[in-house]
Amino acid sequence: MKGKLINGVLQYAPSTVIYGNTKYRPVPDEVLTALGYKDVVTTPAPEPAEGMQEVSSWEEVGDEIVQVWTSVPLPPQDAPSEDETLRALLMFLKGQTEALPDNEAQDMPELFPTWTSMIGKDVALGVRVYDDRKLWKCVQAHTVQEEWRPELTPALWVRVYVEEWPEWVRPTGSADAYMTGDKVTYEGAHYVSLIDYNTWSPEEYSAGWKLVE
Repeated sequence: MKGKLINGVLQYAPSTVIYGNTKYRPVPDEVLTALGYKDVVTTPAPEPAEGMQEVSSWEEVGDEIVQVWTSVPLPPQDAPSEDETLRALLMFLKGQTEALPDNEAQDMPELFPTWTSMIGKDVALGVRVYDDRKLWKCVQAHTVQEEWRPELTPALWVRVYVEEWPEWVRPTGSADAYMTGDKVTYEGAHYVSLIDYNTWSPEEYSAGWKLVE
């Protein structure tokens, strides 16, 4: 590989040249030498010291152009502002909060956005909000309307309340229907659902439930 230095910048030899009245492709070394090109010698970068970085440059040494390395201090890193630090912390906490399972989230509902702060915004299935000192989960994607409070719209929201044998509540549809293995309390007795998408009470469809003595 051959090249030449032009104002300290390495320019590699072209693959085609016209020298005299002859066009060369590829170009013989003797023609490149006659045009002032020299052998290019690369060298591996040394391991930088702490707080330093290695910067490459080129020098002509006899009939060669040699890569040399110079240690220079790393540029100073601007410390993040208080606002940037706070935003990063809030984003981290938001991610941690969203990842909480329902049984843990129900014990700290104040960590979630309030329902009123979501008015006019689109909410996706599974989004949880804090309203009326309770935690609610979206069961149908929608745009939040001021008159659609969670406690008044069971088709849109269900309360996040996890206990081993919660009281049976009539599902509004497949989104909040009971699945196989779900446990409920119905008229003081404990039942386990035997089917998926179970929307009946144990009284209405006994084959869909197992009574646990």
